[in-house]
Amino acid sequence: MTGTAFRRSVPTLAIAAALLTLPGLASANEPTIRFAHEPGALRVSAGDQPVATYFYQDREITRPFFAHVHAPGGLPVTRHHPPRPGIDDTDHGTAGNYFHPGIWLAFSDLSGHDYWRLKAPVRHEAFVAEPAAKADHGTFTVRNSYRDELQPDVTVAHELCRYTVVAIPGAFVLVSDSLFWSVDRALEFGDEEEMGFAVRVATPLAVKHGGHLRDSAGRHGEQQIRGRSAPWCDYSGTVGQRRAGILLASDAANPFASRYHARDYGLLAANPFAAKAFGEPTARRTVIEQGQALRLRFAVALYSGPQATANDKADDEKAAEDDAADDEAAELAALYDSVVKLLADLPRPQK
Repeated sequence: MTGTAFRRSVPTLAIAAALLTLPGLASANEPTIRFAHEPGALRVSAGDQPVATYFYQDREITRPFFAHVHAPGGLPVTRHHPPRPGIDDTDHGTAGNYFHPGIWLAFSDLSGHDYWRLKAPVRHEAFVAEPAAKADHGTFTVRNSYRDELQPDVTVAHELCRYTVVAIPGAFVLVSDSLFWSVDRALEFGDEEEMGFAVRVATPLAVKHGGHLRDSAGRHGEQQIRGRSAPWCDYSGTVGQRRAGILLASDAANPFASRYHARDYGLLAANPFAAKAFGEPTARRTVIEQGQALRLRFAVALYSGPQATANDKADDEKAAEDDAADDEAAELAALYDSVVKLLADLPRPQK
C-alpha cells in the first residue's frame, strides 16, 4: 500500500509515541473517557465519540465481549453485531448466536471445555473495581468464572480481568489484562487454533472485501501470517472514505509468545498456546497447577487516518509488492511503541 493519503497520519502516530509515557498524560487535548451502565452492558465513549460496548450479561453470547467498536471519528472497526445479511458475512454462528461479536478473549480447550464456540459458559460474577474515568483514560475490573460444559454450577477456572481504555492522538487503546487460576484443580490450555484474544474486523477491513492484513515482520495476508509469531499484527482498510484499522499486540511479558490465527475473512486472534495446530510437529498442553496463576495481557489500538483517496483500494491490492518502501509499517511500529509504553506503566490485577 503506497497510501499517499494515509501517509499524512504519520505525525499523528509519531506524536502518540512521543507523548504516551503515563496514563493520563497522552495529551491535554484528548477526549475524556466516559462509562455508562446499561442492562448487562457498559458503554464506553471518548467525549462525544463511541468507543465500544462491553457486554457482560448477554442472552445469546455466553461469555463477555466488546461489540460496536469504533476508531476515532466514529468509524466502526469490528463487524456489525449481529451481522447484517447482504452486508456482512454471516458466518460463525446462527441468527442471534454469532460467536465472533467484535473483541473477545476465549478458549476452545480449557481443561476440555469449549468457551470459544459457546459450548460452555463464562459468567460475570462482579465488578471488582467499578468503572472509573479520569481525563483521557478509564479502567474497570471484573471477576469471571469459567463453568463446566455439562455442569454449569461447577467452576473450572476463575478470571480477574482489568480493562483500560486510553485516548491517544489518532487512536483509542484497549488493554485486557487477565489473571487465571483454580482453587481445586490444575488448568490445562489445549493446542487449538481458536484460543486467545480475538478480533472480528468490520466487513470493509477484511482482506476478502478489499482490506489489508500485515504483521510487524512485513508479512501480508493469511497465507503468510497464519500461525506465525510477531510483536503485532494489523488489519486496516477504508471505512466511510477514511482509513481505519486495528493493531493487535500480545504483551511481551506474557509467558508465551503469541502466534496469530489470521484469516482473510476478517478474524485475527493472538494465540499464546497453539503449536501443532499451526504446523509444529508436537502438540503442547499448557498446565497451570492448582493454586498457581497465569497472566495474559493483550492490547488493541483502534486508529483512524485522514480521508482516503480513490487510489487506496488499488494500493491495498498491490501492498505486498510495495512493502520495501512501506512508510505505513513505520507508522504502525510507532503506534505499537505507544502501546508498549502504556503497558509498562499500567498496574496489574492481583488476586
